[in-house]
Amino acid sequence: MKPDEIPPWDRNITTQGERYRKRFKMTRASMDEDIDVESITKLAQNLQGETLYSWGIPKDGPILALQKKKTQSRITKKTPEEEAKMRMIEDMRPKRGPIIPNSPERSPILRIPLKIREKIFSYLLVHKKPIMVKEDWTTVERNPFLQSHAIVQTCKQFAEEASQYIYKANTFQALLRNPATIFRRREDPVEIHPKYCSLFRNIIINCSVHCWDTEWFEKVTAGLQKIITAKADIQSLAFIFDSPKRVGMTTTALGMEYNAITFADFLWYDGAIMEAVRNIHPKTLNIVVKKSGGKRFLMSVDMTCHQSSFEETPLADTETIRLAKAKADMVKEELLGLKDRFEEISEDDEWALQCGKCRLLEDGERVSGTR
Repeated sequence: MKPDEIPPWDRNITTQGERYRKRFKMTRASMDEDIDVESITKLAQNLQGETLYSWGIPKDGPILALQKKKTQSRITKKTPEEEAKMRMIEDMRPKRGPIIPNSPERSPILRIPLKIREKIFSYLLVHKKPIMVKEDWTTVERNPFLQSHAIVQTCKQFAEEASQYIYKANTFQALLRNPATIFRRREDPVEIHPKYCSLFRNIIINCSVHCWDTEWFEKVTAGLQKIITAKADIQSLAFIFDSPKRVGMTTTALGMEYNAITFADFLWYDGAIMEAVRNIHPKTLNIVVKKSGGKRFLMSVDMTCHQSSFEETPLADTETIRLAKAKADMVKEELLGLKDRFEEISEDDEWALQCGKCRLLEDGERVSGTR
């Protein structure tokens, strides 16, 4: 600061004491002094606060921490016992060796073709019963061997090959039931990775007698939509219904009223569930109806020709296209009649058997995709 810029009351002052004694004081004598107007204006601006609780003009900026000299830690010499303990801890730490990639020379099983390796997987990874999953098709309820089987944990290559085979070769069943009837879990739930949803081949939707309301209707539809999004190549899709107590079309299925629905509405052609089934287009659709006395009735629809291509190209055969359209129309007629056939089985199963509406399953007989 230049001498001319120093205020008159701070000139010729060099020590803090002199500055304290000579600080600016507002007196009658000082009011008569001839002081520069600009200095008075600047002083008034510095003394003026923006609010009642501030002094001067506040400034916004980061808060700077106090700079203190750090204390240096003193190096203490360890006793021989402490040094021996530290060496023992270092020796106990696991030492990971270098990662050795798999090769036919190192792993003789890799010399076998993949088809033969999958034959070996079939003896280890094919479960006798369906693997239980929740209705969302993302959480496994039982059989968590999907990730805990020893062969899956052998190496990354086996984990990828075995995981794909597990989802392709096994049957997955979504059991619909109320929370009050769910068993107590003894293990952590296993989550199905989204990339494996496209590997589903055989799936079952088991609808218990207590799950015929609108909430379960929406849950089944949402679960089927996930399979549609994954673009899974479903070979067989099965619905299992327990002996229903109510049949007939309800106003809920028609969109007229929000009330409880029936299992028959699950098979309504224009309903959300059957629309999802047509979008999945499995090769085989099985409907199993359980009734009292251990009877099981089967309605099966071959949907192979449901998604046939009818493009008339120069290389297309007219007769082949005509036959494909005829088969697709037959599949549509069978799907349209599923609801009526279901109601006939519920009302009089013997008459439905005589008319060829269904087939009685024998004891222990397994249908494709069911147990």
